[in-house]
Amino acid sequence: MSDNSKKKQEALELWSKCQLDLADMEKDLNKRLNKGNTSAGRRVRAALRELKKNLTMLAKALVELDKTEQ
Repeated sequence: MSDNSKKKQEALELWSKCQLDLADMEKDLNKRLNKGNTSAGRRVRAALRELKKNLTMLAKALVELDKTEQ
């Protein structure tokens, strides 16, 4: 597998992880807003921090991919 293919695969994996995190976060957000579950609110805030980290990694991977394709 070429270096470019590895970077594309890494970017796709990061995006998939972000999508899964968002789906889990949505469940907890609904628990917090509709049922008043404060623990779910804490989980949402922690998930937001993790999502930010993963999105930053995705952005960096895409920049690196752009550099190699030029």
